[in-house]
Formats: sequence, C-alpha cells, structure tokens
Amino acid sequence: MAEVEEIFQYKTIESSKLSFTDCSVLLYVQKNSYIILSNDNLLRMKSIEKSIGVHGTVFIFDLCVEMNMMTKEEAYQKLNQWLTDNSRAPRKECEKRLHSWGNHLI
Repeated sequence: MAEVEEIFQYKTIESSKLSFTDCSVLLYVQKNSYIILSNDNLLRMKSIEKSIGVHGTVFIFDLCVEMNMMTKEEAYQKLNQWLTDNSRAPRKECEKRLHSWGNHLI
C-alpha cells in the first residue's frame, strides 16, 4: 500500500498530465537505474527532463540490425510497414533509417 501512496504523491508533485502508470514507471526506473522504452511523447519528455534514459521503437530496430538479429533489408521492410501502419511513428527518424537501409539494397 505504501508504494501506491508513493506513486500518487509522485504524480501530484511531478505532473498531473502523466498517468498513474507512467508515474509508476518513472518512479520504478529512477529507483533502479533502468531505461524506459516508450513512444509516448509526454513520458519521453519527462524522462529526458529527469535525465532518465529513454528510447523508442526505432532504437529496437537499430539494435536488431546492429546485433545481426535482422538484416538491413528485413529492417527496411518491417520499419516501412510500421511507418505505414502507425500514424504516430517518428516519421523523420524512420525516414533516416529507411534511406540508410534502402541504400544498402541498391
């Protein structure tokens, strides 16, 4: 019960715009020195403000290519599909990757 109260207190102090879930994530990450994986803009901005490492989906694509879990061709195809399906995707960042990985295909 003390943890729930702590999250409510954190939410009151930090931002009424953040959801209870977002506040619980921020608090947990701060206590454990983790990073956040999220595409939620408000959560990302608050994380940056708090000097908490935060990454999104494009970061996962980068890691998959870097760690040879996915070829550049596969990453290109999947990222292109994700961009098509997701109107809230970070278009500029995706287009940079698509350009880079697409040049590899030529």
